[in-house]
Amino acid sequence: MLERTTRTLHLMEKDKKTPLDRIVILNKEIAQVAYEILQCRIFPGEASAHMANARLELGDAMVQIEMLCHDLHQQPDEIKKLGITHTFERFQEFEERGWGNER
Repeated sequence: MLERTTRTLHLMEKDKKTPLDRIVILNKEIAQVAYEILQCRIFPGEASAHMANARLELGDAMVQIEMLCHDLHQQPDEIKKLGITHTFERFQEFEERGWGNER
């Protein structure tokens, strides 16, 4: 039995998406997350069902991001580390510029 990882999913994928295909799918998944969150606000009585759908769509988006890394022959964990480091650096820069200070 194969381990369930994005790497094995990528290997199992029959139609071998291009990076552009993957980005289109990723955009659809992110849009679905936003739509489900909007539905929570419009229909508060159905919020738990819509939030469950949003969580599923968000999970699908995360899988697509990791599979995009594989499409580009990159390791998802390494790319995530780069992103964390870069975001931290930006936050430091924002702090130096007065981020969050009342004016």
